Amino acid sequence: MRISPRQSIKLLKSQKAGKLLGGLFLILGAGFLIYGAKVTLDARGAKNWVRHDAQIESARLETYVNDKGGKTYSIEVDYRFEWNGTPYAGRKYRLHDTARPGFDENNAIVESLLETKRDNGRYPIFVNPKNPRQSAVINAIPEKAKSSNFFLGFLFSLIGIFTLKPKLFRKKPNQPTEL
Repeated sequence: MRISPRQSIKLLKSQKAGKLLGGLFLILGAGFLIYGAKVTLDARGAKNWVRHDAQIESARLETYVNDKGGKTYSIEVDYRFEWNGTPYAGRKYRLHDTARPGFDENNAIVESLLETKRDNGRYPIFVNPKNPRQSAVINAIPEKAKSSNFFLGFLFSLIGIFTLKPKLFRKKPNQPTEL
């Protein structure tokens, strides 16, 4: 069965399609808001992590190229440390880390990590004292990570609500008042 372009447009303008799209936008919005809340709670909890020293095992810069040729970089690090006599391994550079632009800045960090490894030195990390399996070189989350998730969550939720209940946003005609 083949659908004509007119039938496609008619389907997209239907109430069912509007409800489906509205529901999808609401789900996306809720997902972004929940993830933003998780990032914020993780950042608050990480403020109580303890500074500790680790032995760097390896460090490298991963390069990612998008469709338009733009590049972003992520810092990949492996380190080992002991906590109360128990050995642990860690891999996180930053909490909720994502690839970022800026080759020079990211490469300088990797070079610093590798220099510490060559010198058999100790590198400062942060460890969750309640759960030493959680550790990171940097225990902070960029503000952008929190604010962008909340912004997208609010935006998608608003679009979803507007799509599901467009009458909520229509201007109501002025009602005459009695004297």
